[in-house]
Amino acid sequence: AGVFHIKAYIIDDELILSGANLSEEYFSNRVDRYISFVHGGGGLVEFYADLCDILSSYSIKYDGQTVNDATLFSMFSTKDEEDRKRTLEQSLKQLFYEGNKIMDHVYDRTAPNNVVAHAIPTFQVSNRFFRGRSLPFPSDQEATFSLIRTVVKIDPSASIRLSSAYLNLTRSMLSVLTIFGNRKNLHHIPMDSIKRSDEETFGVPYVLTAGLTSHGFAPKGGSRAQITGIIERVKASVPEAFITLVKDAALSITASGGKVLMYERPGWTFHAKGIW
Repeated sequence: AGVFHIKAYIIDDELILSGANLSEEYFSNRVDRYISFVHGGGGLVEFYADLCDILSSYSIKYDGQTVNDATLFSMFSTKDEEDRKRTLEQSLKQLFYEGNKIMDHVYDRTAPNNVVAHAIPTFQVSNRFFRGRSLPFPSDQEATFSLIRTVVKIDPSASIRLSSAYLNLTRSMLSVLTIFGNRKNLHHIPMDSIKRSDEETFGVPYVLTAGLTSHGFAPKGGSRAQITGIIERVKASVPEAFITLVKDAALSITASGGKVLMYERPGWTFHAKGIW
């Protein structure tokens, strides 16, 4: 069991990567991030089209009939389940590892030197899904951690800004984030390699998340005046667990000299996720 969370929309040679669940609020009052790649996106559009085809071929096709517990059990208890997983595993390996033309462009020394950014697709799946077998390429988590550590090593004065709708950061992510602003965590970097000015302007972590009135669990609908009148009910609707998570994360982040900011806008919900 798991959660399918990919949101990709492809039309002709254009790709939109989004956080949208296509619910009503996404078209009216949700703050989120969307990235559009046009004219093939340097191979990204074709790559994501292939990824969608692979995942679709593995997926169970819904025939429009009513689904109950019994039919769900029969759908997910097929005898060829392990064979299908092995086929999926091999297809993902071929796409991300063996036939990844996107990475070929990244490492191409003959490519034009006017490239200002690289867009590198990543993939995250639990090892338990493939019965403990790891895919032969870095997961999204591994790629993210590697990027953050590399930034700190190259430029200790750099700051990091992370946005997350729900601040349920893992201990591993908190540990990596707090490298910023914490010189004790830079023991692997020779201090004589850091310029004096870099020491004086040491980078820190900044984290942005949804506030109590702009949380995704807040009641939907209502005018600005109506929402303003039920602020206390809105706050009470946010699960206590998420408030606790924000407080716990804030203790670690602020101890490194950083800040935890909460987005508030009456009548709107916040769902943006990213690292800068």
